[in-house]
Amino acid sequence: SVKMAAGKTERPPSAAVQFYLFLYNAVQTLGWSAILVLLVKNFIDGNGFESSYDYVGSLLFIFQNAAILEILHCMIGFVRAPVVTTIIQVFSRVFLTTAIAYSVPETQTHWAFTTMVGAWSITEIIRYSYYAANIYSSPPYFLLWLRYTTFFILYPIGATSEALMIIAAIPYVGERDMWSIHMPNSINFAFSFYYFLQLLVLIYPPGLFKMYTYMIGQRKRVLSAGKTKQE
Repeated sequence: SVKMAAGKTERPPSAAVQFYLFLYNAVQTLGWSAILVLLVKNFIDGNGFESSYDYVGSLLFIFQNAAILEILHCMIGFVRAPVVTTIIQVFSRVFLTTAIAYSVPETQTHWAFTTMVGAWSITEIIRYSYYAANIYSSPPYFLLWLRYTTFFILYPIGATSEALMIIAAIPYVGERDMWSIHMPNSINFAFSFYYFLQLLVLIYPPGLFKMYTYMIGQRKRVLSAGKTKQE
């Protein structure tokens, strides 16, 4: 079977689709590996958190936004997964990358940017490696173990860092009145990006708890099945 970030196909895809999915996952693996290497290089070069974005910003923008393709993969049937769920998963990261880090430059020097991207990078290297290996054969057990074990540390680090990035952006969004729509207007609609971000931060704790407990359940089921298969 063929798996992607978004799920699993119902039936064997064509050779062309298999090759495309393998190439996509392999390129994403290399891209996120480069991001992690550059993130580390920033500190090897004697710099601090404040310059991490200068090292990884461009690659992060490219490879994180490239994940939008995964929504298309679901929609056209390359992989089987709920489209809405995939949209939420992809755009949450795209939102942090573009609407926060890229659009509010002051957040780029916050230490949470480094920890966020570090957690993302390790997660994505493991995830895309697993998917690439699963195109033509069964992935090695160590990749399965990593995928369903590293979240114990990486999820809390990533989610906390994301929330802190949003919190860091809020004052600047308020000062600049970014992306807000005020009444009166022709469409009779008002929206405050400033208050939207505050609401978003409040969603993080219950969201993390739900995802964390879900992954713990998945880990027990998947690793047990994977170990039996290996034996």
